[in-house]
Amino acid sequence: MASIGDAFFAKFRDILARLRTVRLPCALVNNFAKALSDPQVLACNMVIDVPLQIGKSVRMPGNPFKFSGDTASAVTPPPLGERTELVLRPQGFIPIHD
Repeated sequence: MASIGDAFFAKFRDILARLRTVRLPCALVNNFAKALSDPQVLACNMVIDVPLQIGKSVRMPGNPFKFSGDTASAVTPPPLGERTELVLRPQGFIPIHD
């Protein structure tokens, strides 16, 4: 059974096909999942896996600026809360410790 979304998508594809016949530039807009799994996005390292200190990894945006010969990689982020006091104390906040 087709959903409303499927019906809308089919109608939208028909509209796109008509616009293309008159050579009007147009395209579907990807959702996040499709955009971030696009082969070109992956080939350009725009989404990278960054290892965490707990043994897992997280997908993060890659550096959008690419330079010839650049081998920059993402740095593992600190564990949650590790630098809270370092950031807040200069701003006048004093962390409350249990």
